[in-house]
Amino acid sequence: MKEVYDNYEFLRRLTEKRFSDMILADEAYSYAFDKLVQDDWRRVRAYKGKSSFRYYLGCVWCRLLEDFAIMKFGKITPPQWVKKLGSEWEELFKSLCRQRYSIDETVETMIGRDTCAWDAKMLENAARQIVARIPNCGHKRGPAFSFDDDQHDGMANPDFFADHPAPDDIAINKERWIALQAMANVFFSPSASNCPNENEMDDGKLAALIRAIRERVRLNEEEQLMLTAHFIDGEPISTLGRRLGRNQNQIHGQFRRLKERIKTSLTGLLEAYL
Repeated sequence: MKEVYDNYEFLRRLTEKRFSDMILADEAYSYAFDKLVQDDWRRVRAYKGKSSFRYYLGCVWCRLLEDFAIMKFGKITPPQWVKKLGSEWEELFKSLCRQRYSIDETVETMIGRDTCAWDAKMLENAARQIVARIPNCGHKRGPAFSFDDDQHDGMANPDFFADHPAPDDIAINKERWIALQAMANVFFSPSASNCPNENEMDDGKLAALIRAIRERVRLNEEEQLMLTAHFIDGEPISTLGRRLGRNQNQIHGQFRRLKERIKTSLTGLLEAYL
């Protein structure tokens, strides 16, 4: 819809404010835009004119960004000691650890709410205590998790299991290594993948998987360059688009379709060869 494209810069600013890391912001933007397009722009067509379209679009966009954050990092729940200290502490936790805002941004946002009875100094002191007591706050990567009060129990330490894999895990890790090596060899430029040439490999399973992926996905040089620049060199999609002479919507659309093609092409393939 033209109204959405006209607000590209506005949506981009919201995304970059929510995710300061540019690569993460690009990923979040692509996710949110895909959801907007879904079902023939269903979310956009739900606009009833009770507020400005820009305001409505911003609210929808921010909810989609939160959906992305939950999908990416899991729905983080506050520990019991935060809950016991009251609603202001829970709001601080949500802003700092779940929404990943900085202390300054969190304080500024909460001061602007009529429901907040604290002054800026009280909010800042409490925020610093949360960040000090929860080192992972705002930086968690991977699956959903919860900051339970007993999370540091020695027997629950995930590093113990990482350092002492079970026999079945060793076989699984070998297959995972083969899959990752094969995909790196196909998707990224030779200088970036650090993988040996297919003809130099002793592992027949790895060489066969590389050939199968290459045949199924059929990447051209530009697509390989895009994947290498973004995932290996850390170049934001927006910067990559300017380098390739495409506008923001074109490059995000092209990158989205490329990832979808790869995902579809790999479905069932890895299991068949490993």
